[in-house]
Amino acid sequence: MKDLEGRLHIIDPMSVLQTLNSARATGRLRLRNRENRADVFFDGGNITFARVANRASRLGEHLVDRGAIAREALERAAAARAGRTKLGAHLVQSGLVEEEAVRDAVMAQIREVVYEIVRWQEGKFSFRNGDCPVDEDILNDVPLDHLMLESVRRIDENG
Repeated sequence: MKDLEGRLHIIDPMSVLQTLNSARATGRLRLRNRENRADVFFDGGNITFARVANRASRLGEHLVDRGAIAREALERAAAARAGRTKLGAHLVQSGLVEEEAVRDAVMAQIREVVYEIVRWQEGKFSFRNGDCPVDEDILNDVPLDHLMLESVRRIDENG
């Protein structure tokens, strides 16, 4: 797929996500509105990673919230790695957290980003073919259909 750009009031975020999924696109979708910016990475049409710029959704917090690791152990592990490796990889390599728990936490991050951006009605988007996340150590392969159904359900419930 070639690069793609547009305005969210013309093509809504859900339609953009579905188009990239249908095209089995691989690359980075960047969405921007007045308050925020989000990146959603695709591989073969599935989402592998997503983040929102001004959101404090962090991997360690997801792991603590899910009971996968105690806050004190997370803080010790974060200090011990001192930026040498990514947190998720360090926790798994150290035996402090199962890889499945890290993957589940990354999946939760992806879900929350998608649920947030599908509500954006204004802003711009751009898709860059072939861009990959370079600073992430745990990537998932998330089929879009489940995320879209859950997003619609949340929008209906919350108005």
